[in-house]
Amino acid sequence: METGKKTVVEYMTRIAPREDAKPVFVFDEVGGQHILSEIQLANSDGYLLPAAAKKPHTHKEVKAN
Repeated sequence: METGKKTVVEYMTRIAPREDAKPVFVFDEVGGQHILSEIQLANSDGYLLPAAAKKPHTHKEVKAN
């Protein structure tokens, strides 16, 4: 769905491409909340976002087909 809206996201650092080269979004899960923590683009470097890095958390991945 194209909305024409843009969002700017501050990132901490770039991260190396994944071996499988597929796009992935990684969320930190803290107390039932999901906070976007990594954006991995297909065949490209990814981005590490601030998210919940300083709090105890688990990760949930959402992979594209």
